[in-house]
Amino acid sequence: MRFAVKTVARYFPTAIVSGRCRDKVYDFVKLPELYYAGSHGMDIKGPTKITKQKKIKNAVMYQPAAEFSPMIDEVYTILVEETKSIPGVRVEHNKFCLSVHFRCVDENNWDALADQVKVVLTEYPKLKLTQGRKVLEIRPTIKWDKGKALEFLLESLGYPNANQVLPLYIGDDQTDEDAFKLEVSLTEEDLNEQDRSEVMEYVKCLDSYGSLNRKYFEELGVVPKRHVSSVEKPPELELKVLPDHLRYEFLGNNKTLPVIVLASLFDVDTDKLLRVHRAHTKAIGWTLADIKGISPSIVMHQILMEDGAKPSIDAQRRLNPPMKEVVRKEVAMWLDAGVAYPILASKWVSPENAIWTMNAPSTFQRCMMAIFSDLIEGCIEIFMNDFLIFGSSFHKCLRNMEKVLIRYEESNLVLNWEKFHFMVKEEIVLGHKISRAGIEVDRANVFMIGNLPPPISVTGVWSFLGRAGFYQRFIKDFSKISKPLSNLLVNGVPFEFGNECLEAFQALRRS
Repeated sequence: MRFAVKTVARYFPTAIVSGRCRDKVYDFVKLPELYYAGSHGMDIKGPTKITKQKKIKNAVMYQPAAEFSPMIDEVYTILVEETKSIPGVRVEHNKFCLSVHFRCVDENNWDALADQVKVVLTEYPKLKLTQGRKVLEIRPTIKWDKGKALEFLLESLGYPNANQVLPLYIGDDQTDEDAFKLEVSLTEEDLNEQDRSEVMEYVKCLDSYGSLNRKYFEELGVVPKRHVSSVEKPPELELKVLPDHLRYEFLGNNKTLPVIVLASLFDVDTDKLLRVHRAHTKAIGWTLADIKGISPSIVMHQILMEDGAKPSIDAQRRLNPPMKEVVRKEVAMWLDAGVAYPILASKWVSPENAIWTMNAPSTFQRCMMAIFSDLIEGCIEIFMNDFLIFGSSFHKCLRNMEKVLIRYEESNLVLNWEKFHFMVKEEIVLGHKISRAGIEVDRANVFMIGNLPPPISVTGVWSFLGRAGFYQRFIKDFSKISKPLSNLLVNGVPFEFGNECLEAFQALRRS
């Protein structure tokens, strides 16, 4: 995204208009060639010019609410103090406006929070209160918004008449779109025949794009259809045999919409658990039709490239007919469900390969960290594409689980019903057994390591030390014991698996 904005700014004046503090926005974007309008357009600054000798920072272009700065500082201090008794509240200082975030506040406390904010503002008639998406906004009463900021930028660029330019706005909020409405007196009489034709052609082009402009490859035989969620039409699922400590429970009628729970769970606790699940079925996915997709504003999987990078396309990998049919059906299923889409015009990849999927574990972790940042360590732990919800008792664990399910629904995330086990007392996570007793080794992995034959090559030594090293926290003097084996990995050392290495190998196997 940063590269795309930077490229656009080379050819067109480009501005970022945000409700956040201008400095915060710049620290995130870090593109000096842009115009920045923070604090809902009340703090505007032009591009920073860079010379060969030094960087010259432009003076602030316009701050229509500068006189309110001391008042905003004062109200910020009061609100932080007055709202600290409500868990989950976050008061954000955005220079000429304030944001009181209540996304993490219990819904039962929303009214109390709003009342507290209103009481504080009764002493400040020059400030007004508005509401966004789970945030209360406090701004000066001056007639200024993001649309006014855009008009100011156009005038500063020498375009006071909106008929002379076509401003393009990209946003994700209806209130932003309302703020950017400009009074344009352009009529058909102002256009000649050629201009009118060009404008209509451009409008048709814009109108042809859907939310993601998802199209389908005809050769795959995919026909777009309306997908019905599992709650509306429960699917027939194959139930696999579970270990003895787990069992199936069902959220729907006639044994539909299964979930996996602890086998020894009491009936009364099972009823409580299922009530929570039935209240949040949107957070659980049984088929691809249940996947909605999160907003790109939360996280996107990115491949960063250096300036001046040139396309390099390798030949498509050839597949044998049976494998090709498997791939065709899998890709067709993704396209049909709308979780992937082809890129029809790219110099970097062929259309057949340009399928976007957010399956990178690091991207998943960034996504989860962004969504659950306030719950981490309190009730959830996340590592790559594994996460664990915990509690010291059944009822605490149930409350924590409901918090996570609510956050899943708010973020359009979906749990894979087969991979999530509810209310278990122990579980294998990242090759370790996690339980009330703490962290222990996974006996199945230990048994496998204990039956490995002695390595016959450097690659075999690498493999063995990697497996054994995974549990080195449980092996006293691991580095000392494994030193003879580690010496075999040094460049230039001949591979001689003698008695010393064999003793080290057997000692680690026994440990």
